[in-house]
Amino acid sequence: MATSKNLRAVLEYLGEPYTVKVIDLEDCAYRRLNDKYDIEISGCNRKTKPFHVYVWNIQNGDGIGAQIIERSGAIKGLPALKTVLDEYVQKYSG
Repeated sequence: MATSKNLRAVLEYLGEPYTVKVIDLEDCAYRRLNDKYDIEISGCNRKTKPFHVYVWNIQNGDGIGAQIIERSGAIKGLPALKTVLDEYVQKYSG
């Protein structure tokens, strides 16, 4: 899968375990937290776009049964993105 230069930079900044996953026809940064939650980060393909982060409850499957339980939008810059992600990881990893 060919990913944008900016998405590769986002993944490099965040490090493992973030990967690429196609969600709603968009290459997104993605992290599965556990069997109950995962995180989607959209807006990674262009440097000028803000990031949008979604925490999904995937207990009923990661497709149609999944539900967004928390979101943050219009995040500008990688340090701000990392702060939001760290909060969500701490809150939902337990």
